[in-house]
Amino acid sequence: MPRSARIGEVRLATFRKYFAAEIATGATKVKSLVGNCIVASILGRDGGLTDQLARARLAVLFAKTRMGWTETVAEQPPNKGGNPFVWQAYPEDDKL
Repeated sequence: MPRSARIGEVRLATFRKYFAAEIATGATKVKSLVGNCIVASILGRDGGLTDQLARARLAVLFAKTRMGWTETVAEQPPNKGGNPFVWQAYPEDDKL
C-alpha cells in the first residue's frame, strides 16, 4: 500500500491547503497569548502568575528585551594613588 494511501495520514500539501489560515496566523496568536500572560503577570492582573519572584523576573525580562534596559557591572574604585586593591593571604585563613 502506498504511503499516502494509509488511513489517517494526511499529505503535507493537503494539510497546507486546508489549514493555510491557521498556519498563517498561528504564530501571531501564540505570541499574543504569551505576551498577554506576561503583561498580566507583571501587573498582577487576572490570568497572570501570582508568584512574586516570577513576576519580578518577567518584569526584568520585559525591561531588558523591550525597553533596552541593561545591567551595569561597576568596577571597584582604586585605592589612594590609583593603585589596585591588594589582598594578602595569611596561614590562619586556612582554619576559617
